[in-house]
Amino acid sequence: MPDLRVRALQLLTRRDYSRAGLQAKLAPHAQSVEELSAVLDTLQAERLLSDCRYATQRVVVRARRYGNARLRQELRQQGVSDELHGLGRRMLS
Repeated sequence: MPDLRVRALQLLTRRDYSRAGLQAKLAPHAQSVEELSAVLDTLQAERLLSDCRYATQRVVVRARRYGNARLRQELRQQGVSDELHGLGRRMLS
């Protein structure tokens, strides 16, 4: 588990990830689904992993280029709910 946590922290130092995105990156390195879930839960509890922060950052970076529908689709593909997408758009207003 410490190796998986270290790998997750290395990824998170480069950029924010959604929980689903980080799970996909770490899955090949996890020994079990329970281990992976435990690491992700711990990171969320420590506020190192946040779908809200990921959605906000993603919307801020891409809002000038793309419309709401495209941003919503991208966030859905990353496992982020529509409510968080709306929060990101409201923060830009």
